Amino acid sequence: MVVFSPEKIISDLIPFIQKIIPTEEDEVLLAISEELPHFKSYLDGKQILAILPLFQALLGCEETVVRESTIEGLRKLIPSFTDEQVQKEVIPMIIQISNLEAFQWKVSACYLVRICYPKAGKEKEKLRSLYFKLCDDEIPIIKRTAAKEFGPLCLTIEKEHVNNEMLTYYKKFMNETDSVRVTILPAIVQLSKLFQTSDTQKLNLQNIITASEDKSWRVRNELSLIFPDFIDYYTINDELIKTLSNLIKDSETEVKTSALKSLNLVIKKIPADKIQSIIIPALRALSNESSKDTKANIGGIFGPIAKIIGYNSFNTSLGVMMDSLMKDENAEVRLGIARSMFDIFVSSEGSLLTQTNALLGTMQKDTQYRIRECVYETLAKLGANYGLDVFKNNIEPLYFNYLSDTVASVRDIGIQSLKILINKFGSSWIVTNLVPKLQSYLSTPKLSYLNRMCIIHSLCVCATFLDSKQNSELIVPNLLKSLKDKISNVRFYTIKLLQKVFKCFDSGSKDKIESAIKGLLSDEDVDVKYYAQKFLESTK
Repeated sequence: MVVFSPEKIISDLIPFIQKIIPTEEDEVLLAISEELPHFKSYLDGKQILAILPLFQALLGCEETVVRESTIEGLRKLIPSFTDEQVQKEVIPMIIQISNLEAFQWKVSACYLVRICYPKAGKEKEKLRSLYFKLCDDEIPIIKRTAAKEFGPLCLTIEKEHVNNEMLTYYKKFMNETDSVRVTILPAIVQLSKLFQTSDTQKLNLQNIITASEDKSWRVRNELSLIFPDFIDYYTINDELIKTLSNLIKDSETEVKTSALKSLNLVIKKIPADKIQSIIIPALRALSNESSKDTKANIGGIFGPIAKIIGYNSFNTSLGVMMDSLMKDENAEVRLGIARSMFDIFVSSEGSLLTQTNALLGTMQKDTQYRIRECVYETLAKLGANYGLDVFKNNIEPLYFNYLSDTVASVRDIGIQSLKILINKFGSSWIVTNLVPKLQSYLSTPKLSYLNRMCIIHSLCVCATFLDSKQNSELIVPNLLKSLKDKISNVRFYTIKLLQKVFKCFDSGSKDKIESAIKGLLSDEDVDVKYYAQKFLESTK
């Protein structure tokens, strides 16, 4: 392997790379840009400046990916430069490329302002002036780039300059084309963070309200998306909540959907009285909504609302709407309601338990398997929340239907949710209730082999919570019997499960299992023999 000395790198390698850059393919240029930051491992603090011409050449590349990679390389490299190097070498380079005609140079220069600013010293004013010059450029892509950098740059430069010069340009950007307004709008997050304790925050709030009334739906949608990002920097007041409620009632489906998603993220921060007086009327205004995405998100917010305002208030104001969404022909809408059911049940403080079968039992029969998955998770969490007596009386008859579900992922959810119940009810429940029930199901005549596999898997979950004596008495006999099942899928599935729980058994049980599996080495099924061999190898 040839290793260049620093002198050779500067005298031979760098000029060679600089020579080929104008003629090479974009893939090669991308590779070069990715490698440039590594030069600092071979060149000292002064010598590293020799690679700046390579960066400069790549910053004007037509291919966006190459320019972005080059900028990222400089982002990694500039912190290792001294302030003097940045001021005397890097900033003049940025100013130079910003004056070139092609837009690529100016776009790159715009990104580099923020990178160099912390080390700019007396040159900071030049960088700010350069940035403002790029903000005023008439080329759309340059203006959008300046708008994109606005927010992060506000957190980088001194606050007094933000309060004067930057805010002036924010207003200018918000009067530009909708693509620029969409790009600049997220900067309201940084501005809100920066001025949360000053009078300027009132101006920021007014800008938020103005954006919610923008004639472009793309701007309103962007505001809906970033709402959770800036709400923490404000005292929750009627103006802010009404702005969100107006977005929820927007005429454009995309805006409504985005606003509802954001509502789900911020609902806990809104006082209960404001939810009832401002948010719920906005939701009720969507009672005739046709968009499935919007309706699905409405259903998803019902649970958190019920927890905050209480079930009685929720049922009075949104109960009819919930019933309608539960019966909606679209599965995504019904799924949204299913995801809210746990919170709705908990908010009722037990009063809904008598309707468990009517509500969750109906959903359990839904043809959409994801709704059934959600129902079994909800049933398990409700059992853990209300305790063993309530589980036995109201939930258990529905919960164990997972054992016979026709979809594997639903059965898997049922198996995994067992852990929630076992952690709550303890090993005594496994011994006195769960294992006998599973054994009863296992002895059902004409039971599908898929259901037998599900029951065996459930027993193996139980094994991880029991001691070795309990396992030898309750679990191992069922597993040994399963190893002799007439269906080969059950046999090798049981072997795979045994690999996971083998450590839970005592030596006597292990010997019995190993003996039974050795007998399967001559099984007629290839898969059974394969897994038997793998199991025995793992236990040596």
